[in-house]
Amino acid sequence: MSVFKNIFFGLEMRKLPNRMMEERVREILRLVHMEGFEKRMPSQLSGGQAERVEIACALAIDHIASNQERLHGSQ
Repeated sequence: MSVFKNIFFGLEMRKLPNRMMEERVREILRLVHMEGFEKRMPSQLSGGQAERVEIACALAIDHIASNQERLHGSQ
């Protein structure tokens, strides 16, 4: 699975609109300085780059979970 799809997968489980998920993935890739690596496979990344992808996945899921909690009034 590509870098983009790895990050997208966690968001997809939340059943959000595709456009929103794609924008969030791109935003997070910029945040972790991984723009341009979207199509790469894990085997094509260095150890540090792979760690940044893992961080990006966690940030994506955490951001969505935080927003959902705020919408439902539980924190």
